[in-house]
Amino acid sequence: GVVPVIGARGSRQMTPDERREKDLYIHRNPTSNAAEASRSLRTNLLFMSTAKKLETLLITSASPSEGKSMMAVHVATSVAASGSRVLLVEADMRRPRLAGSFKVSQALGLSSALVDTDSIDRYVQKTEVHNLDILPCGPVPPNPAELLHTARFAELLSEMKRRYDTVIFDSPPILPVA
Repeated sequence: GVVPVIGARGSRQMTPDERREKDLYIHRNPTSNAAEASRSLRTNLLFMSTAKKLETLLITSASPSEGKSMMAVHVATSVAASGSRVLLVEADMRRPRLAGSFKVSQALGLSSALVDTDSIDRYVQKTEVHNLDILPCGPVPPNPAELLHTARFAELLSEMKRRYDTVIFDSPPILPVA
């Protein structure tokens, strides 16, 4: 799919409020070209998986600052708008930012759930987007890759898939980190 650039391009650092506006743009502007492009992308993803339901999706890129978090939010928003229950998981545990975009607490999240035994209910938070919940990163751990390669992560993933129609992961870039 092809999605338009939202806002001005530039190399300057965005403020948290500017980042939040870009992340929530299609939710707040559902008739925009960007929202329509996101719906087309959602439809293309769903058509790719006609034989098997699209349960999980990982959004990544090669390098930092290429728009993967914004795309994860936009795809999650588009899927939620179609009536599916969606969980957006902030799996970039080195540079998390989605809690700020949705103005939810970062005190507990994925990193907490991975070292605890509680249900994900304790860590998942509602967003302003109907049908879209978020599992923020939580406290930034010293060993993110090791936390994700555990039996506990497999348990959490199974629980997520039971509770939600689609689980979307915002991951770190693949070149600079494990």
